Amino acid sequence: MPGGKNQSPAILKAIYSSPTDSKDFEQSVAAARHEAKSKYLANLRASSKKLQDEINKYLTENMEADKKAQGQADVTGTSRPDELEEQRYGEEAGDDDT
Repeated sequence: MPGGKNQSPAILKAIYSSPTDSKDFEQSVAAARHEAKSKYLANLRASSKKLQDEINKYLTENMEADKKAQGQADVTGTSRPDELEEQRYGEEAGDDDT
């Protein structure tokens, strides 16, 4: 938990990079000087969820654009094999609510 009198919010940062693209994602984590640890952790979890949502949206948009570029106008229809998508975008780990 960040400390200090003139404390600025902590920054939660993720960097996505692939052979053809890279993007930085950031979320601030609010933390007041006298804030309880549980409140800080709740803020951290909320910021983590927002960051994950941003990344998922970005990757979904890229995947849809790639499919359209390959002549697959119907994104919800037949897609490429899972192995090719995993090579390009990584394997989906799923939600971890623990």
